[in-house]
Amino acid sequence: DRLKTKKVLAEGQRSSIAFISKVPDAAFRIRFNLKDPNAVVLSEWPAAVKDRSMIMHGHIYLSNTVLCFFSKVLGSVKKIVLALDELALDQNNDKNILVVYRGEDKFEFLTKGRTEAIRDAIRTQMYEAKSNGIIFQGVVDSGKEEIDWSMFLSGALLKVYQKDEPILKEKETSRFVFQIGQGSARVERTTEQGNQIVRTMGSGELFGEISFLKGGEATASIIAHENDTQVYCIEKQFVDSLLDLNAELPGRFYKFLATSLAGRLRN
Repeated sequence: DRLKTKKVLAEGQRSSIAFISKVPDAAFRIRFNLKDPNAVVLSEWPAAVKDRSMIMHGHIYLSNTVLCFFSKVLGSVKKIVLALDELALDQNNDKNILVVYRGEDKFEFLTKGRTEAIRDAIRTQMYEAKSNGIIFQGVVDSGKEEIDWSMFLSGALLKVYQKDEPILKEKETSRFVFQIGQGSARVERTTEQGNQIVRTMGSGELFGEISFLKGGEATASIIAHENDTQVYCIEKQFVDSLLDLNAELPGRFYKFLATSLAGRLRN
């Protein structure tokens, strides 16, 4: 019945939804620690929210009971879970999606080029939830972060690249680690036959760890694969300067990078 409901709701909203989510329902519930077994994800969109002085890029998830946001910048995880039956849309904001939760908390989602379609989809599902008495049952608990990531994020630069613009050039010396916030990039290597595309990377993926950790030249070029690709950049000199604040912080950061690199090599 849940699958049937999901299919009917998704088909009914297809004209206003940017794309149907590929995230399985079980994975969706685990990600947001949703206890309601009837919660199903209907759609998702790339989006961002402003957290303190940083723009956190991630995805909005619309389900039959909740509106969620998930972002992971370096090791900093941000989760937002808002029950649809306690949500209101601010109709006066045309550029972004501004929602008011329980009449008090405000959340502004930056949804470049998709605002009207996403707002319509959220409004439709809010109406469904309130009309049918669908009540959110569950809690979210993102847990404590091992590192105070706000200190690292305060030193991160957010750069925007257009399609085919190089982010990092092969054999270039770099002391930065990079993470794609929004958009995509391709990995290219120079061969006797010319430039060869090794793979493409999407939102949330890291690169530049080896040259950041060991020094030396980049082993491949990283090229923006679409317009307005946004990339977070953190310089090694800034990370090392945190030694003056807390001697343990840089070591934990390097451990995070090493773990991330090891996982990619295994895959």
